Amino acid sequence: MSKVKFSALLGAAAILLGATMTGPAVAGGLAVGIQGSAIYIETSGTETLKSNSVESKASESAAGAVPGAFIQYTFGDDGFVIGVEKMPGQMSMGRQERTTTDALAGNDPNNTSDAPSVTQIAKAQIKDHYGLYLETPGFGPAGFFAKVGYSEFLIETNESLGTGAAYNNVTSNGTTIGLGFKGAADSGMLLKVSAEYTDYDSVTLKSVGSDVATTIKADPETYALKLSLGYQF
Repeated sequence: MSKVKFSALLGAAAILLGATMTGPAVAGGLAVGIQGSAIYIETSGTETLKSNSVESKASESAAGAVPGAFIQYTFGDDGFVIGVEKMPGQMSMGRQERTTTDALAGNDPNNTSDAPSVTQIAKAQIKDHYGLYLETPGFGPAGFFAKVGYSEFLIETNESLGTGAAYNNVTSNGTTIGLGFKGAADSGMLLKVSAEYTDYDSVTLKSVGSDVATTIKADPETYALKLSLGYQF
C-alpha cells in the first residue's frame, strides 16, 4: 500500500468537501444516494506455462471512473453507520498482447521452424462490484471519519488466444479501509468524500480448451477517491 498515494487522495477529499459543505452528519436515519469513484488499480502476478513450467512475472495498472449507488443507516445514539454500496460499471484490469509460436500446430513439436505464429491477447475487467461497510461518526467541524468494508466483484476475462485457449470468469473478495470527511445540510442533503484502499484476495485463472494450458495468479489492489451524494430521511 502506497502511503503517498493514499495521502494525496485524502488531501483531495478534504479540499473537495471544504469547497462544498461543512458540518458533520450526526442525525440518525436512513439515507440513499449516488456515488462517483476515480479508481487506480494495480495488479501484479505470475503466469506459468503448463508445457514447460516456465514462470513469468508481470504487473499491470489502469485508471478509470466508475458510478455507483448506496443505501445506509446512521444510528442516532452514537452516529455509527452501516451501509451497502453497488458499482454496476466495469473497469479494465489491464491488457497484454504478444506474438508467439504455436509449436503444437507445426509438423514437429520439437522443431518450431515450421510452426505458425499466433497473436495472444489477454485482458480482464472488474464488474458487478458491491460492498458492505461500517463508518465511524464524523468528528470535528469537517466531519472526519474512518471506514472499513468488505467487497466482492466479478473478474470477467476477455481474451483472443491463437492456441484456442480461454479463461473462465472468477469472483474475488476484498477488504477496504478508508478515511474521509462528511457533512449534512438541514435540508437532509448528505455529502461524503473519502480516500479508500482495497486489497483483494489473490485470484487464479487456468486456461481451458487447449493443450498449451497456462495458469495466471494475480493480486489486485485499488486506490480510489470517492464522492457520495445522497439524502438522509
